[in-house]
Amino acid sequence: ADPIVEFRNSHRVLFVKKMPQNASIQSIGKGIIGSAAEESGRKIVNWKQGSSYFLPCLSGVACGWVNTTQITEEKSSSGDIDDAKLPSGGDGDSVVLYTMKVSPRDLERNQKEDETQQLSPWVAKAVELFDSMSSVETSDEIMMTSEQSAKVSEIFDLVLT
Repeated sequence: ADPIVEFRNSHRVLFVKKMPQNASIQSIGKGIIGSAAEESGRKIVNWKQGSSYFLPCLSGVACGWVNTTQITEEKSSSGDIDDAKLPSGGDGDSVVLYTMKVSPRDLERNQKEDETQQLSPWVAKAVELFDSMSSVETSDEIMMTSEQSAKVSEIFDLVLT
């Protein structure tokens, strides 16, 4: 499978809505996507269903993931390969991720504006969440607390309903 790739020109929160137990997701490596160097640099991520992860802005640096869940080959009684299948057989094993993004500039501008401005409930909650995370001094992905993940889930519920 081809990786999902984006540039980290904004802060982002990644929410793992669905992660089948048999899923194997890897982050992209450094270098040109698909090159031997990039593929050998991929690392398995240990995401958990219902958890959220904060990725701080790293202007111009790529981030991305690839689903490397192994495809198994089903053999007939004669030993011939009949079919290739995902381990539990299909679309029900899809990984579902939601992402929220905000640029540092927009976050800073929002912090300076009058707090009485009319924001939709989900935007207000998202701004509060990003405010609490934006001072983190790391370039690495950070697993958010269960309370923060619950807030992220609530935000997506507001958006999707």
